[in-house]
Amino acid sequence: MQNVFIDALVSKIRDSKKSESNAEWICENTTLGGRPFSFKNHEFQIGIVNDTHDRIVTKKISQVGLSEISIRKTIAFLARYPGVRAMYSFPTSLLKSFNSKSRLKPLIT
Repeated sequence: MQNVFIDALVSKIRDSKKSESNAEWICENTTLGGRPFSFKNHEFQIGIVNDTHDRIVTKKISQVGLSEISIRKTIAFLARYPGVRAMYSFPTSLLKSFNSKSRLKPLIT
């Protein structure tokens, strides 16, 4: 039995009339190092951030920017669908502290 929360999110995504993709929103509304965010040299990430399935499995090697785009995807989704909430968790408090300071805080600011 699927979670009611997930069903509501999936329905909201599918019913949306918004034409802008998550990738477009991220590039237009977020920055990295003071410059507009770009998928240059990481074009494979576009498919990941635009995927609207309720579960995504990604095989990766380390240091390909998946944590970074996962956070940006979450923020893009929240910005594009007012009234929706998200909870982001990390496997350890050390990773939470690092990601909160280096990735989340700059995006929110």
